[in-house]
Amino acid sequence: MTDETVMTGSRQQLFDALIQLGFSQYEAKCYVGLIGTEGLTGYGVAKVTGVPQPKVYETLRRLERRGVAQRIADDPAVFAANSPIRSSKISPASSVAVTRRRPRPRRPSITTTTPPLRQGSRVPHTRPRGRRGS
Repeated sequence: MTDETVMTGSRQQLFDALIQLGFSQYEAKCYVGLIGTEGLTGYGVAKVTGVPQPKVYETLRRLERRGVAQRIADDPAVFAANSPIRSSKISPASSVAVTRRRPRPRRPSITTTTPPLRQGSRVPHTRPRGRRGS
């Protein structure tokens, strides 16, 4: 957590455990901040956790997709933490699957698709594009 936020030992242990399970620091801070509350707005979560306010709503939506938080009211949006027991998605396998994206396939380079020239062979002549001579 940040310097402005003081965490008790059990909250720090939960924070550390969430990081080990693949949560980002912002996700772990927001989840720990929501625990023990009836629900907080994004502004309230930012104030309690020290997570920058522009990042809070994005982070809360990710927690909601993981199933560890839920939106309990709209206008303003209020979020609450689900019980870790109810949140079956807090496990190493599922959290890694949610947080890691598949790598993009590499495009083949020209050198891998063009066959190499044999020794002594010439490069075929190519005609320049455009209008033909008049």
